[in-house]
Order: sequence, then C-alpha cells, then structure tokens
Amino acid sequence: MGKILRGIFLVVIIFIVIAIIIAVLDNPMQKWEDFDNAELKSNIEKAFEEINLNSSGIERIAQIDDWANGPRYKITYNNDIYYVYAYDNNQLASINKDLKGEAIYTNENVDFENTDSNSIVLKYGELGKYGKTVTYDGQNYIKYFLPEGEYEVEALVRNAMFFIEDTEIYKNSSGHDESKTLDTIELSDVGSKQNITLKANNCINLVINSSISLKKIN
Repeated sequence: MGKILRGIFLVVIIFIVIAIIIAVLDNPMQKWEDFDNAELKSNIEKAFEEINLNSSGIERIAQIDDWANGPRYKITYNNDIYYVYAYDNNQLASINKDLKGEAIYTNENVDFENTDSNSIVLKYGELGKYGKTVTYDGQNYIKYFLPEGEYEVEALVRNAMFFIEDTEIYKNSSGHDESKTLDTIELSDVGSKQNITLKANNCINLVINSSISLKKIN
C-alpha cells in the first residue's frame, strides 16, 4: 500500500512540474530593463507611481492572454504579481492584483487619438458633451443622446459594443425600470466600422470599457 501511495505522489509531483515548465515556456518573463515598448513601459511606470508603488521595484514582465479590449501583461514587483490591462494604443485600462479581483488602478483619462474634428468620441463612464445620467431602479447610468441622423461608427478599442435604445423608461413585468433595446452593435477590431441610424427618441448605451467615435453622414 505504501509503495502505491508513493507512486501516486510521484506522478502528481511530475504533473505539477510539467505544468510549471509549460507555463514558463508559454509566458517567459522578460527583464523589465529589456522591455522595448517604450510608450507602454512609461505608462506602466507612471501608473505604479500614482498608486504609491515605486516603479523601480518592477522586475519582470510577460504578455499573457488578451482581455476583451486589448493586450494583458503579468508583472513581478518585489516578488508580488500584478496584472496590467492595456489597450492597443499602449494606454492602460487598469492594474489588478489578481485576475479576478478589483482594480487597484483605473485609468480615467484614456486618450484615443482622433484626427477628424467632425467626429464624436464616446468613452464608457465619461459624460462628455452628449452623455446624461439616467436612473433605473435607483441606480445611475450614463447614456448618450446624439442628434438624430445617420452615423459611421468606428471602434476605438477591441470588441467595442453598444446598444441603441429607446429613451422611454417603463416598468417591466417584474416591476423594474427598463428601456427597449432596438439594436446591438458589436465591433470586434480597432478601426472596425458600421453605419447606424439614430432617431429623435434613441440613445446609445455603451458596454463597459467600450469606446467609439461617430461621424455624421451627410
């Protein structure tokens, strides 16, 4: 019986070692000083400083699986692990202590370059010129009320998504506040475009972390 248990224990140890080796090979950690994306590197260091973590403590970095809106990185800092969520333009979305935990840093000033002065930029969580706070069941949400017309919409982040909704709020069968969803728009890649039509009683409801630009079609 003892030999069988020792054999099982040995097999388990072998599998654990193999799993660790595979993980290391899949996501090799690069020395921070060798990381050559200067713009992203600078933005990460600034973000660490903003949350009172001395950027000199950053040791290594590895790009891991992407999140919905861009690349994701694993960083070792003074023997701790942090996860950086970035956009394709090298700006940060957030820094998390673990993959499922709350962000310890959130970038509230993401700047998506837009050279067309005729375009309207909508960013999730920001009122801007066209955003208004709307209350559903006592909770506040931001929705965007643009002039009616036809628009060319462009994704500023990966997997940008939004709903075109009716502005009327009514009580559903469960007694909760609700608005009718008229269309759902999903743009998978940065730069993806689609035409939409907004009527006088329509508004846009952005999905979390989505950012889009809209240009009115004459």
